[in-house]
Amino acid sequence: MVTKYLKRKIVLNGNEDYSYDIPMTLEYYLLESFLEYRNELAGQKVYGVSVIKKFDDNCLEEDSITNYSCCINKTNELVNKLADNAVTPMTLAAVIDDILGE
Repeated sequence: MVTKYLKRKIVLNGNEDYSYDIPMTLEYYLLESFLEYRNELAGQKVYGVSVIKKFDDNCLEEDSITNYSCCINKTNELVNKLADNAVTPMTLAAVIDDILGE
């Protein structure tokens, strides 16, 4: 079971921040679950992130990365970095790959 916690929400205004006429909302969530498949880590909390893109409160895109880290602080830092850079669901996986490659 995964629990979602809304951590950040940003609104990008049409024509100022991107090429649409209506505001777009990006929501950034911390995901919390328990590892079950690794013996040495079984039962430990593990954290991930989810990004949702909405127009007029209708969800258009969502993507999630689970099992990012066992450290909540590290994952919260990731959520903030994603929100600070207005990462969308479509680019989430590529951005995480770049971060992990550093």
